[in-house]
Amino acid sequence: MKKKILFSGLILIAFLSFSCKDNTQNLSDEDIVENLNGYWKIDKVERAEFNDIREYKFSTYAEYIEVDSNLEGFRIKLQPQLDSTFKKSSNPENLVIKKENDSLHMHYETPLDEWKETLISLDKDEFSVENERGFVYTYKRFESLKKELEAHE
Repeated sequence: MKKKILFSGLILIAFLSFSCKDNTQNLSDEDIVENLNGYWKIDKVERAEFNDIREYKFSTYAEYIEVDSNLEGFRIKLQPQLDSTFKKSSNPENLVIKKENDSLHMHYETPLDEWKETLISLDKDEFSVENERGFVYTYKRFESLKKELEAHE
């Protein structure tokens, strides 16, 4: 019985791993720029290894990403205001997107640190990345704080 449970668990982990693999291989640079630029909010964070999912129904932060045709740009965390403006809540992180080993990697750099994430999926309304520690972050397009509040009333 234990062997069946263990085997079933391994099959599930393998399925999740393959179903989450990078589907960004066919994106052109223009697709990346068109779909990635803009305001985003974290929707959920997953760590399949521990079967752990944390959903964010509401967040007081948004992220703005801007990349140019060379796939270079920045990401910055912002605090949305009710009047549809934003307050800067952090310094910009330099961002370069590179195609490496049939995957797209988002390389970030600040004066104190540098890291990379693998772009798993990307379309105009949602994207997912996996960091080096195995956490998968899913982002959804951010519209406005007012709409976010209305959705949770």
